[in-house]
Amino acid sequence: ARNKGADTAVKSNLANARAEAEIFYDSNSNSYAPTGVTNGVCSESAANGIGDNVRAAMTATGIATTVAVNGIYCGAAADAWAAWAPLKTTATNAYCVDSKGSAKTLTTLPTAAITACP
Repeated sequence: ARNKGADTAVKSNLANARAEAEIFYDSNSNSYAPTGVTNGVCSESAANGIGDNVRAAMTATGIATTVAVNGIYCGAAADAWAAWAPLKTTATNAYCVDSKGSAKTLTTLPTAAITACP
């Protein structure tokens, strides 16, 4: 039951990231990776950055807080972004959301930052 609760937390945090990312995009000249914003929409400190949502999803599955959000769990380009976190019930699966509207379970964990859920 706890693992299912953790999976729900992953999905909820990443779902919330989608709306926040759109506010970020609108506030940054229609870009998910504007000049001058380190890590773009994946930032944990920028206004409306989604890094804090991704961090919360990672924490729900037990990933150490020292692991970087940007670079593998969240990726951003000017016109696209994606974020994912592994699921607790099946460690080889992950939940992924992106700027194209995807929100789905992956059966293979990404090995690098992605800007669209595969």
